[in-house]
This record gives sequence, structure tokens and C-alpha cells, in this order.
Amino acid sequence: MKKTLITLSIASGLLFPATGLAQDQPKPATVSPFDKDDPEIQRLQSLNWKAINFDAQDLETRATALLAMQHVLSKMGGKASARLELLVDYIDQNKLGEAFIEKQQATTLPPLLSYDDAKKVCVAFVQSNVGKDKFGDELAGSDEATLKAYLQMYTNSSRRAFDECIEARTQVRALALFLQSTGKLGEFKTWADQERKRKQAARDQQTAKVREEDKARQQQEKEARLAQQKAAQQMELFMTQQQPQQQQQQQQQQASGDPTVIYQFEDDWDGDTWWPGTGAYYATDAYRGYVRDKFQDRWQDWNNRPGGGGGGRPTPKRGGGGRRR
Repeated sequence: MKKTLITLSIASGLLFPATGLAQDQPKPATVSPFDKDDPEIQRLQSLNWKAINFDAQDLETRATALLAMQHVLSKMGGKASARLELLVDYIDQNKLGEAFIEKQQATTLPPLLSYDDAKKVCVAFVQSNVGKDKFGDELAGSDEATLKAYLQMYTNSSRRAFDECIEARTQVRALALFLQSTGKLGEFKTWADQERKRKQAARDQQTAKVREEDKARQQQEKEARLAQQKAAQQMELFMTQQQPQQQQQQQQQQASGDPTVIYQFEDDWDGDTWWPGTGAYYATDAYRGYVRDKFQDRWQDWNNRPGGGGGGRPTPKRGGGGRRR
């Protein structure tokens, strides 16, 4: 509930804004200044989707559209989360948080694109050349029962991807428009370009370190397996040499009525060949969750400082005194 209220309190933002919003009346900028340079946003803006009836599409088209929405919005949401973290860090480092809170209290932005409209956009996307190339064959040949199961599954996953992407893009737009209004957006872009490279380099270095550690561990495990195999072979040789003597002892035990003792040797080793994923530092769900928490924490900090919307009143931290990271 707290996260929802905070998200709504910074006003709603369009996933990809419609054109021609109240052009006859002069109004402050409401479109994210980053969207004009984003090829994915521009491609989606160019689609003719408003007249599409999602429910009138055949089962395969609807399921494919929701599958495409899940993938596309997850990618867009990841980029939005990366940009959001950079914006939060820049505003925090330059002590602009309180000014941002004050500015937001007097700002009204257009409403969100609805999930139903997003479904229409995704139908238009999968019917485009780019969409057909990426997703056209994903569900081809599936029977009706399978398509219905996919439709239900992708309805849930696409809705989750939509909500998370909208949340991140709403927050990015609010922070970016604030920096634009204060004339600091250009300075942020220069700073963010270097900071993004630094973060990626740190991720690449950590990934390489984990790989080396994993490689060394696998080598140790390989050597341990060879040692175990050698020991097993030696034991087998020993048991073979001792077999005539053991048979004689067993015959004597049976003759004397002594119980027979059986020894079992087992090797249940199970190797672990996990290797970490690679790619952009923001390309994980864990990172996006971290950024969501980070934004909530900074919002509370800015709002509770003197001059912020909370009047400086302290707010209890999560978890009984510690922030959740």
C-alpha cells in the first residue's frame, strides 16, 4: 500500500505518450524528455493501435501479444530502473530532493496508459514486421487447449511486467521533468553517461571474478573426484586380492554360526556447474527490486527533511529500525 501511494503521489506517467494532448492550450512539458531519443518508444508510438479490438483477435494473436508485452516491457522496465537509479543518485548527491518534493506537490501530469490500451498496442506490434519477426512463430501450431493455457499464463506475467514498467517510467518522468525545469537535465546526462559506464565496468569485473572463482572451484572438485576414483580403484584392487581370504573367513563364520558383516561403499557426489549470467548490470529482476526499494527510501528521506513535504517529521524505518536492501 505504501509503495502504491508513493507512486501515485508523484502523479501518473504515460508508458509511451499519445500525441496532440491539448495542443491548443500552452501547458508545461508532460512527456519524458528521454522518450524522443529512445528507438523502442518511438517505434511503439508509430503503431496504429487505437482502433484495435483486442478481444476480437483470434486466440493465438491474443496470447502472442501478451507474450510480446511481457518481453518488451521487461526490457523497457529494466532500462527505466537503471535510469531511475541514476536520477535518484544525482538528485541526492546534489541535494535537490526537497526541491523535487515541493515541485511535485503543484504538478499534474496526464494519466497512465491503461493495461487494456497496452494490449491493443501489443496486438499492433506483433502484427508489424518487427513483431512478426520476433514473435510470429512462438506459438504457431499450438492447439486450442494449449493456447488457452498460454493466454492465462501470459495475462498474469504481462500484467506484472506492465505494472512494474509503468511504475519505473512514471518515476523517471517525474524526476526528469524536474531536472529539465531547473535547467540541470543536460548536466545529469553528462554525469549519467560516465556513471553508467562505471557501473557496467564494476559489474563486468565482479562477473569475471565470480567466473574465476567458479572455475577454480570446479577444478578443485575435479581433482577431488579423481582422488576419489583413484581411492576406489585401490580399494577395489585390495578387495580383489583379499577375496579368497574373505571367502575362507565367511566359510569359517558360517560353520561356526557367527553373523556375517557386510560393508558398503557409496559415492553420491553431485557436482554444481552454475555459472553467473552476463550482460547489462540492470538486466535482472533483483536489480529492479533493489531500485524500487531505493526510490522509496529516498522519497521518504526527501519528504521528511526540513523543507520537504513531510515537514521534517521522522518516519519509522522498515523492519523495526533497519532499511530493507
